[in-house]
This record gives sequence, structure tokens and C-alpha cells, in this order.
Amino acid sequence: MGASGGLLAAAILLGTPGQANAQIVAQTQTVDPAACRTGDFSACDRYVYDFNETSGVPENLKASEYLFIVTALRGKAFKQLNNHIKNGNWGRAATDMLQQPFSALRAASLYLSAALMREGEYVSAVQNRIAFRDLDVKMEDVKQVAEAVDLEGALPEQVVQSFEQLVESLNQFLVTVPPKYQAEFSSDVATNLVPQTGSVETADAGAS
Repeated sequence: MGASGGLLAAAILLGTPGQANAQIVAQTQTVDPAACRTGDFSACDRYVYDFNETSGVPENLKASEYLFIVTALRGKAFKQLNNHIKNGNWGRAATDMLQQPFSALRAASLYLSAALMREGEYVSAVQNRIAFRDLDVKMEDVKQVAEAVDLEGALPEQVVQSFEQLVESLNQFLVTVPPKYQAEFSSDVATNLVPQTGSVETADAGAS
């Protein structure tokens, strides 16, 4: 496949953010996130847009800025989720997936692939979007399993397993971003860039 063919394939996979948003939001209520598992990526993408209205993350940032948001929030997000799981707060663990800081982390992760595409990283953009789809499924897994435990339909160990799979999925997602996009920002810029979800922790996501 030539360069133009690769670009076309990447554009089809990623979609046009503005057009997608207009079409996707109206269909979010009818989408089963499990469709991501079967390779029905269009259904998967329709689902994730339902979480972005309250994320506080704009759609026009640079790849380095989206990456900074993800890495800045992951420590806080996973620490909060891990605490809820350790304390048996299954309902809180489930709602974590719909609220900050996960809402912002999820939106920044979603928009990162389009930013990579805009900056000419076509191969990385496609790899990143594929990795995002797995990440989104893992977030939904945590939500569904935690809800099931809360209703006595699943075992607590299943939530722990889903959490561990989520951490690994995010690690694999970050591997798809070229190292040159890891940028340092001044404290003022960082404060304005990262949505306010409480204090920002940058500890490693798998450290808990």
C-alpha cells in the first residue's frame, strides 16, 4: 500500500472528529460497548463519545498536550479506583468510570489519535486508536463487573482482575505514542491544561 493508500486507510479508521461527534452522540444509547470485542469498531467509537461532555478536554490540542493530560491524571485516577476496590465500595468503583478524573483521561485518550494524525504520525495514529478501543473496553469492564458485585452477581476478585487489565491496557496504549511527544510544561501551563479534578498525581499507574 502506497503512502496515499495508507493515509486513506488511517482516515477511514479514525474518522472525522467533527462529523463523528454530530452523528455519534445521537446513537450512544443504543450501542453495546461489548461490540468492541467483535471488531465492530464503529459501534465502539459511537459509545465512547457519550463520556466527553463533562470531561473538560477540548478536541483541538496537540498530541503532546493530550499525552501530558493522560500521564498527569492516570496516577490520581488509578489510586482513587484502587482505594474504592480495596474498601469494597463497588458502586463508587463503577461510577468512577463516568466521572473525573477518568472522564478527562478517557477523552484525552480518545482525541490523542486524531492529534497524531494531524501531526503526520499516521502509523502511530492508527496503532493508538486501536489501543484506545481496548482501553475503552477495559474501562467498561471495570464498570460492569463492579456493578455486578454491588448486586451480588459477581466476585470481588473479578473487579481486581478487571482493574489490573485496565492498568495494563493503559500502559500498552501509551507505548503507541512516539517518545518525542513526551513534553514538560511549566506549572502555569500544566494547571490550565489539565482539567481540575483535585490534586494531580503523576505516580506510576501500576504502583498501587
